[in-house]
Order: sequence, then structure tokens, then C-alpha cells
Amino acid sequence: MLTHFQRLEKPRRGTSKGWKCSLFALLFAVSAHGASPWRESLAFTITTNIASDRSVYVVGNHPDLGNWSPTAAVMLAYAGSNVWRGHVAVQAGSAIEYRYISRLDASNQFCVVSNVEWLGAGNLTTSTPAQIQAPYTGKTMFYLSSWTSATVRYWANETTLVESVMSPVGEGRVSGEYLYRAAGFGVEGEPVQFDCYGFLSGTQYWDKAPFGGFGSNDYFTSLDVFYLQDGDIFNYEPPPAPGGSVVVTQVVASSFSNIPARASRIYLPRGYSDNAWKRYPVLYTHDGQYFAGPWGAWPTLNREVGQGRVREAIVVAVETLAASNRCQEYVPPEDEIDLVSYCGTPNVQGIGDQYADYLIHDVKAFVDANYRTLADPANTGVIGSSLGGLISCWMAMKTNAFGLAGVMSAAFWTAPNFMDWIDTNDSHCATRLYFDFGTNEDASIWDYLWLLRYYLLEDGYAENGDLLTRVGCGHAHTEGAWAARLPGALRYLLGIRDEPNLLAQREYPPTLSWEPDGSAPTSLVHYTLSGFRYRLETASNLLDGVWSVAATSTAEALPWSQRVWPLTNGIPAAPTVFLRVSADGIP
Repeated sequence: MLTHFQRLEKPRRGTSKGWKCSLFALLFAVSAHGASPWRESLAFTITTNIASDRSVYVVGNHPDLGNWSPTAAVMLAYAGSNVWRGHVAVQAGSAIEYRYISRLDASNQFCVVSNVEWLGAGNLTTSTPAQIQAPYTGKTMFYLSSWTSATVRYWANETTLVESVMSPVGEGRVSGEYLYRAAGFGVEGEPVQFDCYGFLSGTQYWDKAPFGGFGSNDYFTSLDVFYLQDGDIFNYEPPPAPGGSVVVTQVVASSFSNIPARASRIYLPRGYSDNAWKRYPVLYTHDGQYFAGPWGAWPTLNREVGQGRVREAIVVAVETLAASNRCQEYVPPEDEIDLVSYCGTPNVQGIGDQYADYLIHDVKAFVDANYRTLADPANTGVIGSSLGGLISCWMAMKTNAFGLAGVMSAAFWTAPNFMDWIDTNDSHCATRLYFDFGTNEDASIWDYLWLLRYYLLEDGYAENGDLLTRVGCGHAHTEGAWAARLPGALRYLLGIRDEPNLLAQREYPPTLSWEPDGSAPTSLVHYTLSGFRYRLETASNLLDGVWSVAATSTAEALPWSQRVWPLTNGIPAAPTVFLRVSADGIP
């Protein structure tokens, strides 16, 4: 079976706006499985003549294409000459039916289901290549409880409650507590919504999630293998009593004359002081004093991390100062803001590049030096709203420090020159770009951000892949609206599947086998899990315990896959050779 994925490449643009796609193929002897969370980029293009106050969308039978709901359809970009096009990432192994529709552009029509005109005579079809099956079936959960029996109850197909009895597999942390294990419930690669119940001395007890939001206080996670301990979900075996999150306030001096020193609030996630082996991604936020207050960020982080939906991460909320400072610092250097009522003076020139220097060379340098961080761009993000969203986008595209960007209700109306740069250059730099706004925001937000999104699609961003666009129905330009959309932004930017699942690796370690399985094998093969690097090791005997590394791999990108080791990879030609594979995935 030939499994392929696409890498989209776009040349620097002048007057033409073209795409160039390169296909890379991997050959596996595998069976298909439709539950992989991996997404494949599909290209959609239609030529149609519609009214100037309408746009074209694609909608289909999969959640990534809106499940046939016009309000959840994916808007395409207008490329001129009545051509609309764009890329949408859709779950691997999906058989797709879809249609094109047109909708009125007005913000007060976006969330109206009847705002739809179906284009074409019937459904079109396509599909995404299937990935190989996982090395396990369903979910695996470890559970600590004093109950003498325990059962997990979960939703199947979002409509039916199913029960799975847990098995005791060991003692708990204290006398009278037990470690239970449930395996094979739910669907691997898909989220699971569940609760637990059990009996003690003839009385039935329930374990519900300590936070609402799903069903009747149900747990909800996309992890396949996890630990449930004291209401928290982990993708590793946690300490017996991990400490809670803490917030540390630190004034960071400035090395740049136009940027005053200021306080940063540093959020350290649960278990930071207990897990000395672990390093963490970092998300930097603007308007730090608001992020900690009206945004409700700290309780949101505690809930999303605690329920296994967001990675344990360090979040650094950098304060802004007076409005005049904010106007300069959050506006790109190629633009100026003319808002006397807010900035105090007209035509304020942006110094966003200097603010970026402070954030990178002073704040980030301090955090990386004093905390256990993952400092590479793929694990470093920046997020903000309004002008903070604008400068977050600028930093992701104009520096090499941030691979993740949360662009919330961005005030792009202040940055026509930066928008022109995006339009005329290849802006496809960020690893992941979250992009949102509300239907009750001013036209200066609504119109500019849809135009910006057109540019992003033309630059090769794929919706649901390296771009996620969300519209808040009835949301205004307020902290409350941004707080409501923050959980989705965090789940996308700091997805729980982005880091190696140590429990999954422990429970389902790689097992070597010959390929082909016959008298003259040419290679060795084993399953792999996302984020792990693998080493093929050899030994001539097992008595001295000396193993030599024959070959190493890069970190696995797919949720699960197979690694093939050709026998030419330094395996000694001894009469007897022992081989093993080791994994390294400590984040």
C-alpha cells in the first residue's frame, strides 16, 4: 500500500500567485485504519461567478468540512477570474462527500444557517489516504481508587453509553487504595467522553470531572493511553501527589532604550517542581495583566491541562504599560497608528520590532535560562488579542523565534503595509497559526481579517492543518469573548498529542520483526509512536550487556507508524547477533 503526504511549497510571489506541490511517498506493508488523528491536506478549487457580496465555501460529510452545516463550512480564497480555492486538512482515511456553497459576507449573516446557496447539481467525492493501524485498540486507562470494584462508562458514537469493567493490577499509593486498568474501550485516535463508578462496602460511588463543559461533568480527552489520578489526567505516570500550578512574578530588565522594563507573570504547570526530568513548551502572551484577569487564563489552563486536552506548558504573561506604549510596541515598524483617542497623539509609528527584541532577547532569554523549557520555535508560541493579535502574527512571520501564534481579533486595520507584505511575500513561516474573530466586532476587524485569511490560504496554509480559523457567533471585541475562545486556541496551539506519550510507549513498546517474514529477510520493522526517536542496537552476546548503536531515527511525526531498518545499517556479520530497539521521547 502506498501512503503519501503532501508538503506545500510556494515560491516568493511577484505578480503571479501559484502553488507548487511536492509529493513524498512512504512504502509500508500495512492495513488501513480510519481512526488516525493525522490530517491530510486536500486542495479544493471551483470556478463560479457569484455576486460581489458573497464568498464561496466548501462543506461536506466530515467534521473537518463542517458536517454539512453551512455555518461550519470552510471559506475559500478568491484567486481572481472567478476562481476560488484553498487547502483543507481532513482526517486520514476518510471517504469525503462535499459540495461548494456561496454565502453572504456580512457579519450578521455568518451564523445564520439559511444563509446558503448550493452550487452545482450534486455531491462531489474525494478521499484522504489511510494511515496504518495503531499498535493498540481503543483506549487504555490507569485509575487509582479505594473502591473494591471500578467501571468506566463512556460514550460510543456520541449517542450510546457503554461500560467497561476495570481490572485491578496493583496496589495504590496508600493502604486500601488500588490501581485499576481498563483497555480496549473507546476508539484509538478519537476523543473519548467518560466517567467512572464503583462500589465500596455495598455503596455505589461516582467519579465525575472536577470541571464542567462536557455532559454531566464528564471527563473528555483525546489521549489514547492515560492515567486518571485525583481528577487529573496525565500522559505519564504522575508522582503520588503532584503540586498544583503556581504563578511567579518577575520584573525583566530591558536591553532596548525604547522598551521599558516591566513585570511578567510566569505560569508553571502542575507538577513542575516534581517532574525534574521534564521540559516544557512556552507560550508568551501580551497584555499580561489582562491575560491573568478578565481572560480567565489561569483557571482555563488548569482545567485544560488537568483534563488531558492541553500540554503541560509554561505561560509567560508580559505586561503592557500605558496606552501610548501599547500603540507603539504592538504595531509593526512598517506601519503607524492614527488613533488620537487611544494613543494620545496621531500618527504613532510602530516599534514592534524593538518590542519583539525585548521579548526574545530579554524575556525569553530569562525564562529559558531559569526554567526547564523547550526553546525551539516548534515549542514556542505567542498569543494576543486586538493589537496584541497583530503583533503576535508579525512576530511569527518576521522572526525565527515563534512557531506557534494565536491571533485573536487582530487589529490589522492599523497595519496596511504589513498586510501588503503578506500579500506580496511568502508568509508561510509559522508551524501553527490560530486565527479568530467575532461576528459583533467592527467592520475594521471583520473585513480586514477575512482579507488576511485569503492571503494566508494563497500562501499555502491549510485550514485544520497549520491554520485554524474560528468565528465567535455574537462575540464582540471584549476580554469575555476572547476568554470564551481561549480553550480552543490552547488545544490547537498546545495540542496534547504534540508531545510523546510516555505511558503509551511503556504499555505498547516497539517489537522487532523481520520483513518480509521469510527465509531471506531484507530489513527489520516495528511500530512507532509520535515524538519518539528510535535506536536500533546490536550485541554479540547478552552476558556482558554491551549494546552498540547500529542506526538512529529522527523523531516520528505521525501519531503512529512503522519504522523499517534495512539490514545494511551497520548490523555486524557475526554468527549470532542480538538486536533490540530503544525509544527516546522525554519532552
